[in-house]
Amino acid sequence: MADPWQAVVEGRRHGARGGARKREAGAGAPHRLVFVDRLVATLIHPRHDLPHAALGLLFGVDRSTITRAIAEIRGLLAERGCAVPDRPGLRLRTLADVFAYARAEGIELRLDATEVQVRRPPAGRGGRRAFVPGKKKQNTMKATVVADHQGRTLWTGATPDDVDRFWQAFLRRFDLEHTLRFAKQTLGWTTPKLRTPEAADRWTWILIVAHTQLRLARPLATDLRRPREKPTASSRLTPARVRRGFRNIRAHLACPARVPKPRGAGPGRPPGAKNRHRAPRYDVGKTAKRPETLKAIGKPGRSW
Repeated sequence: MADPWQAVVEGRRHGARGGARKREAGAGAPHRLVFVDRLVATLIHPRHDLPHAALGLLFGVDRSTITRAIAEIRGLLAERGCAVPDRPGLRLRTLADVFAYARAEGIELRLDATEVQVRRPPAGRGGRRAFVPGKKKQNTMKATVVADHQGRTLWTGATPDDVDRFWQAFLRRFDLEHTLRFAKQTLGWTTPKLRTPEAADRWTWILIVAHTQLRLARPLATDLRRPREKPTASSRLTPARVRRGFRNIRAHLACPARVPKPRGAGPGRPPGAKNRHRAPRYDVGKTAKRPETLKAIGKPGRSW
């Protein structure tokens, strides 16, 4: 694993520098921890819940050296997965693989979840988003270990990539909430009373197409803002503000369909035939049950 590890390290350095290195390899300060020690420190950290400072005392290095080593090795371990001694060739890389293996073999799993308090890197330094913010000044980085009944490690917790993805999803939660509210209140997602699941799926796809159309029409729309709203660039208009000026855009668009022809009323049912399949009726607005007349509630006069 030494060659892949060194390749990952050089790739990160190349991305941080923004180009090729300015001095030869080996010209800088040598690593105080060899690859084997870095691997052992990475395995000890989630299994025994030892802080980075304690691991630094065991290996005779600074705490920052242990932190850097764990961040570099942990991603490689997650990609290779954990091997099972009884099953040669089998590697468990995800939680789904671990649960499927335990279900197939009838093995009882032991989950150990811990939160280790660490210092968050300062602003502008790499790795700042790899830590989950907590309520205290020192943020917490979560670690999870899954082992079998014999204590053998089958999976270690979230890698920095997973934590970064969770953090990005947490930042976008308001966008999802506003999108769902816009689909319900403005585009009328839940307004029609559809009778079949297929019709509901088609209506949902129509709303998705309409939302995409509003997104694509942002450069063409005029900002018809309300007095309480602030001016915004055309590239940052919300779909609701684009919808206000969409009627001005639609007048200049070509229509692929022909002009509808006027037609009278349909023939309807034959005279004397009754409607045997009445469509369900849905009340608009409140669903509270009310009396049919004012007289029924003790107020004589006109009916509802």
